[in-house]
Amino acid sequence: MTPKLTGILDLATPACQIAAAPTPQQSNGFTLFARLVRHELTLPLLLLGLGVAPWSFHFLLMYPDERFYLDAALTMHQTGDWLVPRYDDGSPRLNKPLLTYWVLLVSFRVLGANIVAARLPFVLAAVGQLVLTWRLARVVTPDPRAARLAVWVLLANPLFLLCAVRCLPDILLTLFASLAVYGYFRLRRANWSDTGGAWWFALGIGLASATKGLPALLLIGCIGLHSLLDLPHLRNLRLRKLALPAATGIAVGLAGFLPIMWHHAQETVQEMWHDQFAQRLVYQVSDVVHRLPLLVLGLAALHLAWLLPAARGFWAAARWELRPGSWHHFLATTLLLWIAATVATENCSPRYVTPLLPWIAIALASAIMSCDGHFLLRYGRWCSAL
Repeated sequence: MTPKLTGILDLATPACQIAAAPTPQQSNGFTLFARLVRHELTLPLLLLGLGVAPWSFHFLLMYPDERFYLDAALTMHQTGDWLVPRYDDGSPRLNKPLLTYWVLLVSFRVLGANIVAARLPFVLAAVGQLVLTWRLARVVTPDPRAARLAVWVLLANPLFLLCAVRCLPDILLTLFASLAVYGYFRLRRANWSDTGGAWWFALGIGLASATKGLPALLLIGCIGLHSLLDLPHLRNLRLRKLALPAATGIAVGLAGFLPIMWHHAQETVQEMWHDQFAQRLVYQVSDVVHRLPLLVLGLAALHLAWLLPAARGFWAAARWELRPGSWHHFLATTLLLWIAATVATENCSPRYVTPLLPWIAIALASAIMSCDGHFLLRYGRWCSAL
């Protein structure tokens, strides 16, 4: 008989075996505390906070592009002009939407203009991403253990950890894109009748658009293609029920652009067009061919420790259902389109695939859950020995 899975998954909830059930005489505060301690997300969230804190509150891991967002937010903070981000020389910076600047600006207003205030919102966004990865996995996978493992797979990803300590829109885009996907699959699971799912989807798309712009349109394209390939299910869609969430999401997305365009309409359109599309597009097929294997190998290297058990679980149980409408069909479609868009850009940075990391973590965790316990124990001992 296959033994129950033990090992890394048990690390997620050690307090389940230690904390006693609260008695009726215990206070409500202690009861709430005990529930939080027993929750399977408590340990990974603590490890994320303790792990990234030493690297978050200084400039040791400063990424070159961070200066654009920090300088613009500091200028906004000093001048009181919240509507137009500027370079350090005072000229307007019109090539990015406003939400990332506003996040930094609010943090500066609350905590003061310092490195702690600059880094903290992005660390909190990473915490939120771990929680959302767990929630999304609970929606798209039948095994609750896969949700627990997906959090650990994402937490062990070095690219995710780097994005958590950088004042860049990458982690915000990842969070909002995952929020949109979470709402989308809640809608699908409820046959398009989940009002909460509609709001999460619309707000996620709107916030992603206000954060980075073009990647939100790419996500809409991936979700739209996934829906169109499952036309029988799409016939149940009732647009009237989704009208208010959709209008709100559009308004949120436009809020990241309209204040800049109000003052610099023509220049903003030109800057954003050149920055997000025209200047980044690669016109030589040879460049795309060279970059594609490098990007795929880079993604594989980020998940190297999980690939062997995931491959074994995939072949053992054939859990990857590529029928239209399934989670794995969405993941395959999105991976192909997102990677193709990334390698077609002039600056093919690994940062651009950050939104894919939570979804890949869920897929790997789902496949690993198909492995037998004996193999996972042997594999865990082998990895520990290395």
